[in-house]
Amino acid sequence: MRRVFVGVESGSPAQLRRYGKGQTVAQTVDALRVASMLRVPLEFGFITFDPLLTPPELAENIAFLARRAVLAEPGHGPVSDRVDLVASYLGGAALTASRVPLYRHVAYMATELEVLAYSRYAALLQRRHPDLLDGSRDPNFARHGVTYANPGVGAVAAWCRVWAEGMFTPVYQARMALRVAPSPEQVSASAALVLRHRDATFALLLALTVTLLPQTTAQLATVLPPPGLPAAALPPDAGNEEITALLRRLAIHTFGTPTSGSGPAVAVEFDPRHLGRRRAG
Repeated sequence: MRRVFVGVESGSPAQLRRYGKGQTVAQTVDALRVASMLRVPLEFGFITFDPLLTPPELAENIAFLARRAVLAEPGHGPVSDRVDLVASYLGGAALTASRVPLYRHVAYMATELEVLAYSRYAALLQRRHPDLLDGSRDPNFARHGVTYANPGVGAVAAWCRVWAEGMFTPVYQARMALRVAPSPEQVSASAALVLRHRDATFALLLALTVTLLPQTTAQLATVLPPPGLPAAALPPDAGNEEITALLRRLAIHTFGTPTSGSGPAVAVEFDPRHLGRRRAG
């Protein structure tokens, strides 16, 4: 078994309720802790943004992704010993934390909820927040066009969209290479690139949030960017030029630099048109 994909989706209790997940953050933590101790190869789905997201809820998501005491050290010995450890944990005993942050296991974390036609969430907006439906519908994805109740959250989501669209193709290719690469060296190189991308995405999410939503600063005071990414900070009055420069620095962190030139080794384009809309197809 090479991977188990788990729909974690959120670290915010209120957002989990909006998504209708039927689980609590504590239950998610228990499941991830036990599965990691049982040596299950985990990858998470996470839908960071939805139209009703508030700044405190976004901060809850970021703090959750940064947690280093959720995933446990893999258990050793026969399966029966690991099952005994699970029983002990469920009885109140502790498991040794791996100290690996959750964001390193998230497939894509700068993700917006797709408000699909006839979905439960679309019905919620139609009933309670019709002003957030902009009247458009994308036939390629059967999704509604939406806006954000909080403009600051919408701005963070928009810049994450620019990043995600610009990085998607080369990162997706690296993820696919993990499945089909013919040599251990190629697998290792692709895995390292994917992890650098996850570090860079988390650093961007944190920097954008504390800059564009300064009311979250106290809530995120103990959350640090990934090691080796001190350049992920933004000035308090950051505009489009400064944020675009940050995207380029994070792309260089992800892909490295070519033998000549100052840009990333892989060609990426950060299209500002994505600030106002998603890709149509």
